[in-house]
Amino acid sequence: MKKSFALALFTILLAGVCSAKLLIFEGSTTIKLSGQLEEGMVQLIADGEPLHLFKDGENGYFTCPIFLEQQKNGSWGTKNPDIKASFKPKNQKYTYSDKLPFFVVFAVIIPDSEDVEIAVPMKGGFKCSGTLYDISEDDLENHYYIALNDGQSGEDLCGWTYPMEAKGKNFVYSKKEDGASVKITLNSKGKITASLKLSEGYAWPQVNRESE
Repeated sequence: MKKSFALALFTILLAGVCSAKLLIFEGSTTIKLSGQLEEGMVQLIADGEPLHLFKDGENGYFTCPIFLEQQKNGSWGTKNPDIKASFKPKNQKYTYSDKLPFFVVFAVIIPDSEDVEIAVPMKGGFKCSGTLYDISEDDLENHYYIALNDGQSGEDLCGWTYPMEAKGKNFVYSKKEDGASVKITLNSKGKITASLKLSEGYAWPQVNRESE
């Protein structure tokens, strides 16, 4: 599951996102989701099909693209009631949080077909904090949007799939490694929770130079 930050950036270049500016980020991202899977999805997982977390956005983004406005204190931020984000040029600190779990969905691929079963999370959110280098005043003043990215051109978040293991009446996926920690739990009634903690090697803010 591990991949280096350099490989992630190289993947973006191959994806041809030529309008995006690559930034250097040191920090972490936390993703928490919960919801309800349909009976058919639970059965597919019980039959051995892996779970997916599909991004419901473009260019590798898994959060809503936002524009930052200059604040009176010299920082940049958003007044969106559902999103809190800020960038402080003085110390280059970036923070982001939302409670909009609709840019990543639970998915199970039906065997021997191109069909995919989808379940939209009912609750969840994303948090990101750290130091963001190489973002310029021009990027901010021209209202280029910023969103969290994983560098993957495919739909799977971070390019991962999650083979669930049966444990009693539940199905569980748990993985820890350098820079990433993932835990997903599904019970027999279809209730599912997912928690991902990712370093900058897996997820980071990215500015897109396509103007509003």
